[in-house]
Amino acid sequence: MGSNVYSPAGSPQSNPNQTLLPQNPNMDNLKACLEKQEIIRPSCLCDPGSVCDCAERLANGCELFAYNTSNASAIAFLSDSKDLFVLAALAANPNTSPQILAKIYDRNTNEPEGKEYSMFQMHDNIMAGIADNRNTPPQILSMLGIFNASQIYEKTHILGHVAGNPSTPIETLRSLSRHGHWSVLNELATNPNLPVDVMEYLSGNPDGIEYPFNQDARDNMHAELARNPSTPREILLKFLQNNESLDFWGNIVKIEGEILTMPSTDRNYGYYIYQLAVCPSTSIQALQEIIERDPKISHNEYTIAEWARINLDNRTAVS
Repeated sequence: MGSNVYSPAGSPQSNPNQTLLPQNPNMDNLKACLEKQEIIRPSCLCDPGSVCDCAERLANGCELFAYNTSNASAIAFLSDSKDLFVLAALAANPNTSPQILAKIYDRNTNEPEGKEYSMFQMHDNIMAGIADNRNTPPQILSMLGIFNASQIYEKTHILGHVAGNPSTPIETLRSLSRHGHWSVLNELATNPNLPVDVMEYLSGNPDGIEYPFNQDARDNMHAELARNPSTPREILLKFLQNNESLDFWGNIVKIEGEILTMPSTDRNYGYYIYQLAVCPSTSIQALQEIIERDPKISHNEYTIAEWARINLDNRTAVS
């Protein structure tokens, strides 16, 4: 799932002498850390360029701890912080519980007071982290997924995270398929829980998509669908028949029969047969056929037949 989700810049843990937090901090350590962080915070927010690059704040260690910890008590304690950096780190932490994420959401539903750009940026980072977190309650994801169809550039990064989140309700995914910005649809194409009829819609040329939905943007969306493990075979075959140059990853095995029967003169034959040769899920029979056929096509330092032999040897060695 994608950009705009907040993460601490740098790793003060690489130099333990620069952090106030011990390796396993107790609540007193965290309280002292927060108190120092809330003194530092205003100077970090005064300059947009310093939002993710305040060495003193990072050296304090509290923010990085919030981003990585799996300690439920510590997460609950930190969720009461007034520090937006800490809250953004918690929102992005995959160990933060649904209850804490709901609490952070409720505390940040209103935009911050003041005119500092960085305050608004951190508010968006918090919401983007919540939208991206798989632990976020479905009803909150639905609320974050509401959009104004006449304002397609509004909060597209947050909507994109909602679109790609496997925890997002199906009704919200269907609604987002009608969004007018390609970046939201691109994230939607990655969602493994996307309904098949929406996949069908995205696999064509969706209507009403505004700037910058051009050929490249459409190809990127189709590429995400081709890699989506839930995409049905029928859609993959449509891409194949349309001669689209796509990387199918593990999905290549769903259409291995059709690829093996492709004419070697086909524009994408070498590209697809290579994917089949290196995919760890390709059937033994298909690998043997590629080796016997020995297509005289090189990819990097080996021919495709040699890649298939390496794959086959690795598989038989494991079994």
